Amino acid sequence: GTLKLVTENTIGDPIQWGGDGKFINSNVYTYLNNDFLNTLENYQNVIVEDYKWNVAEFVTSEEIGESEYVTAPVGLLNSYEYWNSYQNVSTVCSLSRCDGYYKSYLADYQSNSWWLLNNKKDSSYGYQYGFVSNVNDEPYAALVTGTYASVRPSIVLKPKVLISDGDGNYDNPYVINTGNN
Repeated sequence: GTLKLVTENTIGDPIQWGGDGKFINSNVYTYLNNDFLNTLENYQNVIVEDYKWNVAEFVTSEEIGESEYVTAPVGLLNSYEYWNSYQNVSTVCSLSRCDGYYKSYLADYQSNSWWLLNNKKDSSYGYQYGFVSNVNDEPYAALVTGTYASVRPSIVLKPKVLISDGDGNYDNPYVINTGNN
């Protein structure tokens, strides 16, 4: 099997989505799969370079539309993955947020807003983009236009790559063993 990792914190300066609305033509895609990717040491031996990222339309926070994929080494979480990160949630979630003491292990209460992989074509606004922000100290997923947000890159490790040490946070990052170390 494979393992998907997402950064603990946002990376880089906030950027505008840009392009024609599609992930593959966006400033976000270019940053992730050029600038960010080139900071990863030995990435060709570690990550799946032809991973199929689900860029289906953002329907509601809890679901995405019919699957549509972009093949790339680096992506982002989609809205469905973000909302599935809420633990022990039953009736607490509304269409756009989960309140109360149920917290996502992906929530980052101190950082900038950050992009999700999905967008939605709107007849009035053109493309709107999925992102996570903090509203009243609660993470909030919404669709926005013309804004800047940060990224939390996500990669998928190749099946034979092992995490040999660390717990994945800033102070104790994962140590990855490719079998060639």
